[in-house]
Amino acid sequence: MRIFVVRHAEYSGEHLTKYGKKQAEKIGQKIAEKISEEKKEKEIIKVLIFTSPAIRAKETAELIAQQIQAAKIKVIPELYSDADTRLLDIEKGIKKVDEIAQSINPEIIIIVTHYEITKLIFGYPLEKGEQREIKN
Repeated sequence: MRIFVVRHAEYSGEHLTKYGKKQAEKIGQKIAEKISEEKKEKEIIKVLIFTSPAIRAKETAELIAQQIQAAKIKVIPELYSDADTRLLDIEKGIKKVDEIAQSINPEIIIIVTHYEITKLIFGYPLEKGEQREIKN
């Protein structure tokens, strides 16, 4: 299983900017290239996208899904972070991702989230529109 963690793209207000949309599309293209590598070995690749409920994250997830042309998007409220978010809530969100993934068994998981959560996962925050792959 491959896991990609993506920080939502650049936004203004609640929505992605024009530049943010391009960032999200570019991330989707990069992930699509990785998927095409896996498709050489398998005919069908199951892809799951998890996103926070924030509009900027959902828009990022939708643009990525368009680029990879085959993905189910699942909103996980605990993947949203703000000043009031507790570590326990974030842990619940990651556990939900794991539970759903275990039941569906996808080859690729994409998690679209926020600054604070990427910082917890990697020890440093991702920039807007940046993605990192977690390798087994």
